[in-house]
Amino acid sequence: HALSSERPPSSIVINASFTAQRGMPVGALYAATKSALLALPQNLTADYGRKGVRINTISPGMIDTEAVCK
Repeated sequence: HALSSERPPSSIVINASFTAQRGMPVGALYAATKSALLALPQNLTADYGRKGVRINTISPGMIDTEAVCK
């Protein structure tokens, strides 16, 4: 639905995660969803790139928080 309202030139930024490339304890489901976000922009670009929509994915590194350091 969101893509139908995009008017060229436009840009979409998808937030993935480093866990898509590197394992993390008790993080299989989270990593699987973030891995899917790496494939999504490639396919969306195939559909919408010629219409002037640019789609990028960023994968921030680990942030030292209590949730990660346990």
